[in-house]
Amino acid sequence: MFKLYATIAAVFILAGTAFFTVHNTINLSATTPTEQPVVKEIKVIHIATPAVVKALYVTFYSFESPKKLQEVISNLEKNEFNSLVIDVRSDGSGLFDINNEKVKGILSGLHDKNIYLIGRIVAFKNGEKSWYDPASRERWDQIATTSKSAYDLGFDEINYDYVRYGGPTEAQSQTPIEQRRPTIQAFFEFLNKEVRQKYGFPISADIFGTTFINPEAGIGQSLEDAAQNFDYIMPMPYPSHWALGTFGIKHPGTEPYQTVFQALTAGWAKVKDDPKRIASLRSWIQAFNIESISPWKLMDYTPQDIDAQIRACTDAGCTGWALWNGFSTYRSDYSTSSPSSTQ
Repeated sequence: MFKLYATIAAVFILAGTAFFTVHNTINLSATTPTEQPVVKEIKVIHIATPAVVKALYVTFYSFESPKKLQEVISNLEKNEFNSLVIDVRSDGSGLFDINNEKVKGILSGLHDKNIYLIGRIVAFKNGEKSWYDPASRERWDQIATTSKSAYDLGFDEINYDYVRYGGPTEAQSQTPIEQRRPTIQAFFEFLNKEVRQKYGFPISADIFGTTFINPEAGIGQSLEDAAQNFDYIMPMPYPSHWALGTFGIKHPGTEPYQTVFQALTAGWAKVKDDPKRIASLRSWIQAFNIESISPWKLMDYTPQDIDAQIRACTDAGCTGWALWNGFSTYRSDYSTSSPSSTQ
């Protein structure tokens, strides 16, 4: 009987020992630290400005959508575009929601395809109904800081839009009209000194199609002032935005070549021979389905209409152009290599 009890006791002792051995082994392995994967740092590079920039505009949200961005890239590659204008700060929007390393990765992948990257920064507009004070030095410093940050992420050039006071239908400023042009001029000079010269990368400015030709005191924007401080001036001579009869053209929206050519040559003539000019001319091109905004009328904007504007830019002496579509939705059959012509 004693041997039986002794045998049973031995079995329990062995079982208990095995249990605690296994239990402790599991606990120890669970608390053993695992090696973290090595994250390879992305090396930021920059590429030179193409002799002729052929760009598509990419919205803030399209850039963050892998599917949408791929659609734009596929269009770019198919039609031999070489550049993208990408929102860095759009109307009322901050910087990218995705982290900087992911942004660097995306931009690095675009550079691998030899795509020139222009970061677009909206300067003073802040959403639909509000406006930053263009005289605010604090705002100026924020814009300069954002510009350097964008360059450090991989953008090759910084483009500034809404570098002006609000127009008649936009938020109004208390700044006296006579002080507005000097204020915007001072801001242009600030960007030239604190961004362009300090960091050594190219900068460009968007100019209203109308103020490209005739300055409007209310918004403070002057072509002459901009041409002395930016590497590229990018007017917006969209055919749909001109009043009926402008340039002697009955319906400017239906005559894209003549409208864009007349606008560009008339405006650029004012600064072309200015010894203080440092800027070259590069134009925005309409890529949206509007014939006229006053009166409002839609039309199907065809590849032929795009082609006509490209030819107009070439004939007017532009060093490039960029297609604007507010949704970054572009047709797949655009041409980018139209020869110069006269019409």
